[in-house]
Formats: sequence, C-alpha cells, structure tokens
Amino acid sequence: MALNPASNYANLSTLSSLVLNAADASGNNPVKNLIQTFLSNISSTTYTPMAVALTDASNNFAIGANSSLRILLAIDDGTVAFDSSKGEATNTYANFNSGTGTINASNHNTRPEIMTAVLGNSGVGLSERFSKTTGKYLKYQANRMGNSTQNNLGTFRVSLDTTL
Repeated sequence: MALNPASNYANLSTLSSLVLNAADASGNNPVKNLIQTFLSNISSTTYTPMAVALTDASNNFAIGANSSLRILLAIDDGTVAFDSSKGEATNTYANFNSGTGTINASNHNTRPEIMTAVLGNSGVGLSERFSKTTGKYLKYQANRMGNSTQNNLGTFRVSLDTTL
C-alpha cells in the first residue's frame, strides 16, 4: 500500500500499523508478536525471526511513495536492535549484542518521538526533524512496546522522508 508519506501523521500512523500487523514470511506471526517475543526474551533465537520479519516488512512497504520508509527497534535502554537503513549485514544479533553500538551507536531514548512514546500515556510519539543517519528531514512515529510507562520493553519506530 503506497501512502503519501509527507502529507500527514495519519498516513504515517497507518503505515506503522500495517508494518506491525504484517504477517511474517510463513504467514503465521504478526511482526508485533515477533518484536514482543524478542523484547521479552532477548536472545539470538528470538532476534533472527524478528529481524527477518522487519526486513521483509521494510522491503514490502518501502515502495512507491513509501520508498524512504525506515524501521527502527530500540530496547528499553535506548540501544538500537534493528535499523532498516543499515541493511541486513549490519542487523545481526552479534552486532546488536556486541556492546559497541554497531547497528547504531547513539542511544535513541533521547529522540523526541521516543521520549514521548515511552513517557506519555498514549504510548505514541511524533516528531519531524533532521536525521543524521539518512541526512534528510524525516517524519517519525514511535510506539512504546509495553502497556505502560512502567512496563516499557522498547520502542518501535517508523519514519519517512518529508520531501517526497
């Protein structure tokens, strides 16, 4: 489904929901279930199916007007576990677990949309700002993975280029 990413946050919210509810390659598990499984039990066993599902979702939804789609998953301490802009070779459990910030060195809990998602009652945060990673202005939507501010497992975020 192609949406006009720069038009409004409602389209970004729709795209976020589509990605989270997309089925994995076997058609069995929605992406959000694989993310929740990984965040609840961080291991190489749970990382691989989650990363494959996020990569597939990124590839499936990053077409047409969504060509700049970026998907990011950070664990509760702000460490990036997956970043679609980094590619499959970088998005590995070994890189995530290395302690060197190989996937993305900066702590993402300081990003405005992630702070709002983690600390806000709705569990959703929005922002529009410059991305050092992509070198472009992006619109972001972050979703807290966990049912309360006290039960935050991590943050799922999608972003799109605002200039398309």
